[in-house]
Amino acid sequence: LRYAWNLAHGDGLVCNPGERVGGVTSFFHTLVMTLGALFLDKSGAALFVQVTGIALVLGVAFLSTGLALALGVSLPLGLVTGVAVLAYYPLSLWSLMGMETGVLTVLSTGALLVAMRLGSDPRGSKILGLLLGLMFATRPDAAVPAAVILGFRAVSIVHRHRRLEAHGSWLVELGVF
Repeated sequence: LRYAWNLAHGDGLVCNPGERVGGVTSFFHTLVMTLGALFLDKSGAALFVQVTGIALVLGVAFLSTGLALALGVSLPLGLVTGVAVLAYYPLSLWSLMGMETGVLTVLSTGALLVAMRLGSDPRGSKILGLLLGLMFATRPDAAVPAAVILGFRAVSIVHRHRRLEAHGSWLVELGVF
């Protein structure tokens, strides 16, 4: 939040004004926090981050329920999945404390849900590419699960359509990522 505060108030993306040492490893999450820092005082910006964390955890629960349903489970079991996410203490704690955990989890769960719904459909999805790109912008090490999701799509398309030309639209996802 300190980096976001300094960025919002014209001091740049630095920990201390006047110093030019960068240390942000979660660029997209810092930009999200900057929105609160632009319009609120310091305690209001901290509250903004916590309220955003609540919304993100609820979003993960909703997306997890959708993911369970996309996998073919019954609605009651899908709802249990969503409740289990809400009961998972580390996700709630770190999201409410201002870590990028909630942002990264909602982006990755959303990307996985979009990929599951697309399955072997050869049409490229700009939304999937955007979600994967925002995962990477949130944390660079998210490139690994993003690559797995893109690989899943590529293998699904080749397996179903048996021709490489079907990957033309899939390249849209890769390009947006």
